[in-house]
Amino acid sequence: AGTWKIPNLITAIYFSIFFLNPNFTLIKKCANPTCDEYFDVLNSNKKKIYCSPRCANIMSQRKYREVHDK
Repeated sequence: AGTWKIPNLITAIYFSIFFLNPNFTLIKKCANPTCDEYFDVLNSNKKKIYCSPRCANIMSQRKYREVHDK
């Protein structure tokens, strides 16, 4: 089991706001380097890294080509 280390009070406050509020959203930049979009990420879907299925597909195709076009 891991341990949590919270270095100061302000970090503890942010931590509690983020994890205790189910409606809290993050704003992330799309992981597609050719896309400049930002998007909301719900607390329940923190692993989302692309702004749309289109960007996810573009990156999937790009990674496939990197592996198979060598």
